[in-house]
Amino acid sequence: MPAFNEERGIRAVVGELREIARTVNYPFEIIIVDDGSTDRTPAEIEAARKDDGVNLRVIRNDQNRGYGYSLKRGIRESSHQIIVITDGDGTYPNSKIPELVQKVIAGAAMAVGARSLLSSSVPLSRKPAKWMLNMLANFLAGRRVPDYNSGLRAMRYDLVEQFEPILPDGFSFTTTIMLSALTNGYQVDFVPIEYAVRKGVSKIRPIRDTANFFNLIVRTVLYFRPLKVFIPLAGIFYFSALSSMVRDHWQKYTEKNAFEPVLGDVTLLLFLAGLNLLVVGFLADLACEAFRPPSLQKTRSSRVFLYENPLGSLTLIAFVFLFIAFGLHFWDKVIHDRTLRLKTLTTYVTALQMMSAGLLADLLKRRGRLR
Repeated sequence: MPAFNEERGIRAVVGELREIARTVNYPFEIIIVDDGSTDRTPAEIEAARKDDGVNLRVIRNDQNRGYGYSLKRGIRESSHQIIVITDGDGTYPNSKIPELVQKVIAGAAMAVGARSLLSSSVPLSRKPAKWMLNMLANFLAGRRVPDYNSGLRAMRYDLVEQFEPILPDGFSFTTTIMLSALTNGYQVDFVPIEYAVRKGVSKIRPIRDTANFFNLIVRTVLYFRPLKVFIPLAGIFYFSALSSMVRDHWQKYTEKNAFEPVLGDVTLLLFLAGLNLLVVGFLADLACEAFRPPSLQKTRSSRVFLYENPLGSLTLIAFVFLFIAFGLHFWDKVIHDRTLRLKTLTTYVTALQMMSAGLLADLLKRRGRLR
């Protein structure tokens, strides 16, 4: 339990946790990380320590280091293989802890106390942004998640250990480990909870934390499922290319009152930009696959030929573009006796990029086999 200036709620929460500890039939310890509190939080913790019967340990940061930093430090000091995190402000129903722990014992990597977005305890000003961010996160994670950043959850110690290098020191800790678990195929269960009005002043900064949360969602998914980001981006360029082509044809039709096929420079550039985004996304996904644990890698039946033989596939694409570039070059120099056009040069460059991408993909593929 991280605690920063929680003098109004910390003592009651410790008492609640002690009561839970006396009702369960497994070892139970309470670790509080005082994150450089400047109020009476340390004194309240010391008063709570006088009640013996349950192992209570206190760790103090020399200054305010952040929510995630305090969680990571407390988890490293823990003695057991199942970790429960909660807050010291009295907002979470800690009576749900035994249920969360049982779900982890039953096989889940993480069990989360999921708050309802419609809860009256969630400030109205935060609900629209929270809804939009949840929709984005659900799309990128590939499943509906009721609550990404709940501070009440149970999880396996080795799950935290695996992802600790990318877990931030701030409030994004919970969201990052959630997305990391989901995008790597771990089982995450949810238990509905009611969220109470906090005791004390919230440390959340709505605008800044919302922007950071958006950045975090995209960055974390890029770590493990990059195509979830690159495919929509490429789709935007392809839609723009289609719109540009329709506009070009419409202009030609209105000028000459007859249909004449045309491929403008802007249309071609937008199309090739989308293609390059797809290839970069594929390379990123191949890199993720190469370093992903074997148990979490794609099965052979779920792979397309591009993954099985990336060098051959991308070389074939490169030769197709090279053939098109030669045709455009011949059309320019021999048929119309004019200088090299932008679309011809761009097609040559794209062929070179596809060949380079194929070599890099082959390197990643071979590196994955040596892991």
